[in-house]
Amino acid sequence: MGGRIAAIDAVDENGKITVFVGSASGGVWKSINGATTFRPVFDREPAQSIGAVTIDPTKPQNRLVGTGESWTRNSVSIVTGFTSRAMAARTGQTWD
Repeated sequence: MGGRIAAIDAVDENGKITVFVGSASGGVWKSINGATTFRPVFDREPAQSIGAVTIDPTKPQNRLVGTGESWTRNSVSIVTGFTSRAMAARTGQTWD
């Protein structure tokens, strides 16, 4: 069963609501207009099953994604750990 939302987090960035949604089998999606429209931002990552998405409340530019899902089904991929936008930014690569 695909299309399940496994994680969500949002932040007000200068009056704009940015929302990140983690899908159980479809990666991470980002909205910059309060969840009216979304675009995929995690397509180049090896795992597309997302179990956690969080935004640092003190530094919203830092986002953390946990891959893998606790509700094991036929539509999930292998757990690979956490991918941090902050860590990726230091290496010159980002998924956001």
